[in-house]
Amino acid sequence: MVHEFRSGWLWGLILPALALGLAPGSRGLSLGLGLLGYGWLAWRIAQARRRRGEPGESVRLYALFCTLSKFPQALGQWRYLSMRWRGKTAQLIEYKVD
Repeated sequence: MVHEFRSGWLWGLILPALALGLAPGSRGLSLGLGLLGYGWLAWRIAQARRRRGEPGESVRLYALFCTLSKFPQALGQWRYLSMRWRGKTAQLIEYKVD
């Protein structure tokens, strides 16, 4: 899962941080390029699903939500690593308590 791990960091943390950090110096051009990057990612995901023979509307929705999922994916990875660095373990979340 190394590819998925790197992808989460790149699209969910590094690209937004670079786009926002460079925005004042680039007069907002970096924000536009960042949005183009996310569009490209969604397009790549959609193309891969189309090659599998999936219908158009479901492919577009799948690509959109896969792209949007990069942000919570990076947040979850950050939380996991920060807990690991502090020597803590994750707790099971149980919604139904008897």
